[in-house]
Amino acid sequence: MARAKVLLAIFALVSSSWGSFRASGVFWVKSLDVGFALAKRRHKPMLVVFNAPQRPSDSLMAESFNDPDLQEALNSFVPVDLAGSSTPELLTRYRVHAVPAVVFISSEGILLTRVTSGFDAPDFLLEVRKALKAEKDWPAVRAKLAKSPKDGPSNARLASLEANSGDLKAALAALKNAEEARYTGPDLAVADNAIGDEFQTSLALNQALPYFLAGKKAARTSFDLAYSLVSLQSVYMSLRKPAQAKEYAHMVLQVKNAPVAYASFARQFLLQNSGKG
Repeated sequence: MARAKVLLAIFALVSSSWGSFRASGVFWVKSLDVGFALAKRRHKPMLVVFNAPQRPSDSLMAESFNDPDLQEALNSFVPVDLAGSSTPELLTRYRVHAVPAVVFISSEGILLTRVTSGFDAPDFLLEVRKALKAEKDWPAVRAKLAKSPKDGPSNARLASLEANSGDLKAALAALKNAEEARYTGPDLAVADNAIGDEFQTSLALNQALPYFLAGKKAARTSFDLAYSLVSLQSVYMSLRKPAQAKEYAHMVLQVKNAPVAYASFARQFLLQNSGKG
């Protein structure tokens, strides 16, 4: 009898921590503690949504959840819905400055990356894949740097991981190590862009510019080049400098095999600002 009561109590606790099975086919955990427990048990990272109480997570990404590629990728996460239940402490810990926001956290509690816009399927899928890669990269990078602290490629990768987690101080230190090792490989552009992203997210726009410019110079792939250029366009748009924004928007369109989302963003801006600036 006592055992039955304990089981009923556990069931009640777990049930209160879960949302209903919604149209998206996703069970949302309502407690970060329960999310961590499941993430450790299943060896999966968490997808945590910070949102207003009146906007459940399904409504935030309703169309995205219908995308089969995204649905498959989301199976690799424990989904946590903190709509209306987050605290100032949690917002500060995971560097959430405004809602809605999606934060990807490893089962060890490491902040992998954050999304504050671009919740449509193509853009969001890129962030999901970035988070999954970061989950695997952290242990590998740490192991490599434990043996060779000044390794250029590992420090470049660490710089992007730290920047994506919001730790600019650590990211800049790792980038400095990579540059001192005279590393010029593909991960350098990724690191520059990630640091530029964090400055941009913090609204330190003028500090973001040199890193996106460095990313442009270091880019070894069409994706990284287009990312640097569209980021420069975005920063100049925020700075209300349309002439410079146009310049980089045109460059985005000249990149062969640029991601469709980036080309569309540049094209739309040029159409809206034709004849201006």
